[in-house]
Amino acid sequence: MVRRSLVAPVFKHPLSGAAARVHSELKEGILTGRIPPGGVIHEIETAARFRVSKTPVRDALSLLRAEGLVQAVPHRGYIATEVSLRDFEISLRSFTFARSLKVTRQRSLRSTRHQNRWSTWRALSAAGRRPRR
Repeated sequence: MVRRSLVAPVFKHPLSGAAARVHSELKEGILTGRIPPGGVIHEIETAARFRVSKTPVRDALSLLRAEGLVQAVPHRGYIATEVSLRDFEISLRSFTFARSLKVTRQRSLRSTRHQNRWSTWRALSAAGRRPRR
């Protein structure tokens, strides 16, 4: 039996492409207050605004619903929920943590590439061959 983790990795966005862009913009709008609490979000209007089909919008809204930032109302759309200071703080911490993981990973990859180049350079020099640049 394979165990699945219920928590997605923090540094990787669970959506990709257009859905990730729509999710990020809507989440930012809700957290900053551009989309007020009780504000209605319609799939068709949102799809037209972002120039995407309804599928990425649905994916983004379902993730926002799982995060507790919107509520689905049948035949009406989605309603933005009120964001407390605690919710905002948690969101900010997770974003900061994800960003620090991404930066650390990039630095690690850069360092590894540099070490690989340097070891190749030394090995070729020791063998009497001229390394390429």
